[in-house]
Amino acid sequence: MLGACVGARSKDPLAQIIARNTQARGGAAAIEQAKAVLIRMRIAEPKYKMDGVYRATRGGGMRIDAYMAGTRVYSEGCDGRHAWDLPADAKTSSITHIETNPVLNPDEFAPP
Repeated sequence: MLGACVGARSKDPLAQIIARNTQARGGAAAIEQAKAVLIRMRIAEPKYKMDGVYRATRGGGMRIDAYMAGTRVYSEGCDGRHAWDLPADAKTSSITHIETNPVLNPDEFAPP
């Protein structure tokens, strides 16, 4: 009887997307064991293309950097308590409260 349920697909499209993404990331157990995540993405809009690097920790820290033609154009994040953003013309050293967290260090990850 259980075998018949394993192959059944949900008719809910959102549930299918979540199930496929969970499987692609190694299953629910692997996701639960992860302490941090790093995701590289490509955003393609009609007028531009952009690359992004997203990283987050279970401790509440997150950061996303956006790049156009290999140049960082925007960053934003949260150190678990404070949100921040970093426009293209800002120096990364002006964000001092995140530099102590290696997952959120502005210089740790090179552009994609």
